Amino acid sequence: MAAISGEGYISNKVNQAGTYYMFLVIDGVKQRKSTGTKDEHDAAEKLEQWKVEVKAGVKEETHLRYEKIRDAYLESGKHIQGSILEDLNMFFKNRYVRSITPTVLKKFREFRENNSVVLEFKEKSYQQELAVRTLKLGRKPSRKELKQIEADSRQWVENATKARPPIAA
Repeated sequence: MAAISGEGYISNKVNQAGTYYMFLVIDGVKQRKSTGTKDEHDAAEKLEQWKVEVKAGVKEETHLRYEKIRDAYLESGKHIQGSILEDLNMFFKNRYVRSITPTVLKKFREFRENNSVVLEFKEKSYQQELAVRTLKLGRKPSRKELKQIEADSRQWVENATKARPPIAA
């Protein structure tokens, strides 16, 4: 368990973002941490919270890797489709979570949507959707109807296979 020397303090200066820093001496080493707030009262509360966390032995893990989050997710009882899990493991292997930016996520979506397994699935789904829509018509479609059915089927499959970011709740 870490030992705190002194009471710690809030800096009388703010950082570039306009938020306060807090300082604590933990195991003889002076440490600085941003409070993330511009309010002095909230900063003091954050300092007290930090002291409690240090005394309780909570350690911040700044070098969190993708694999640790994946394992925690799977251990919680949730499931990821096999091919998606393989792609995630291949693309994000040994990456720090802090390095997974929106740009990296966009690259993953492009990677996933252009994967050979996904492309095969899209083509198979397209053929099935085309057959279903043609059968629903109940007769042989005209050229104009066939072109419209093909376009609608292709659009439906494209929309269904896009790797979309999660919707914020």
